[in-house]
Amino acid sequence: RALGLSGFSFLVYDHILTFDEEVKFVWQAPWTVTKVTFLANRYGNLIAQGSVHVIEAIHHSSTEQLCRRFNTFVSIHMLLGSESIHILVLLRAWAIWGCERRMAIRLISAYVVYLLILLGMT
Repeated sequence: RALGLSGFSFLVYDHILTFDEEVKFVWQAPWTVTKVTFLANRYGNLIAQGSVHVIEAIHHSSTEQLCRRFNTFVSIHMLLGSESIHILVLLRAWAIWGCERRMAIRLISAYVVYLLILLGMT
């Protein structure tokens, strides 16, 4: 629990340190898919991880139903967090290669193959 809380503390600290730059470079930029994905990842993780720590602190002896809901919440949070990061990296790679349609098709195809392999492993 302490290790998770220390990681969360670093996340909050990072938000505090970079907030002025975020306002300057992100909030003032036009709304795009990349901006929405970035903000959803940044604040979604902050809210979800904060919620996890609050739930863990409050519920020491939980019912089975609460544990199942908690595990579902954590699993969804982890999936959305990791996939939003993958999407941001794909968008950045696409931008580096000049936003060419062919490259978008290749990147999306590789991502779909990656997801299918993951699904096949479960």
